Amino acid sequence: MQLKIRTIYFKSKNIQELKEFYNELFDIQPKAHKDDEEWIEYDFGNINLGLLQILEEWSGSACVPVFEFSARRQVLELKKKVIELGGNILLEDHDGHTSAVCQDPQGNEFEITNFHDLQK
Repeated sequence: MQLKIRTIYFKSKNIQELKEFYNELFDIQPKAHKDDEEWIEYDFGNINLGLLQILEEWSGSACVPVFEFSARRQVLELKKKVIELGGNILLEDHDGHTSAVCQDPQGNEFEITNFHDLQK
């Protein structure tokens, strides 16, 4: 099983404020990305830092790790296992790739995905 942490992202009610903060703090610019005002991503080498605009109130984590797998079937198997182990699936298969935003039994969120930059 090939696995890596692809991204850790912060949920934000004001993504532009966080963008300015991280631009100034680290003297960097976000990665070129589709024209999306709800998602900003910075490249830190082996891992990305994402900022996600969420306007409504949220529960669970404000910081979400994204675990990336090399094969789609691994994500499908893990989605079942999350439920078997007492977790929850909050969102499935968004943005055109196999994925799930999950919640562990204590309410911490994480995402499992078979994203586009690993071999499928």
